[in-house]
Amino acid sequence: MSEVEAAVRKVTPGIIQNSHSDDGSIFHNVMKGAHDYFNGLFYWKIWSYMAYASIRKRYARTVIGPFWTTLSVAIFIGIMGVLFSFLWHRNVKDFMPFFSAGY
Repeated sequence: MSEVEAAVRKVTPGIIQNSHSDDGSIFHNVMKGAHDYFNGLFYWKIWSYMAYASIRKRYARTVIGPFWTTLSVAIFIGIMGVLFSFLWHRNVKDFMPFFSAGY
């Protein structure tokens, strides 16, 4: 059992509650959803640790970690911006901010 699973099992009994007044009304469903939402906010340490562990596991053997995603987008914008500026006879200096902003 991983650390995350152990933490979730430790806290889960407080989150899961049986609803004795399940009348199926819209108000009841909204209140149940709001209760679930605020319980999720209350246990922010669990979901933040789960996100951290997921990112750490995904990029465990890489050199620059999660910045590979940022780097790949920057390389794509750089190459495509230069290529498109030459194809459409635009100045690279003027076209690159336009292209990188998504227009």
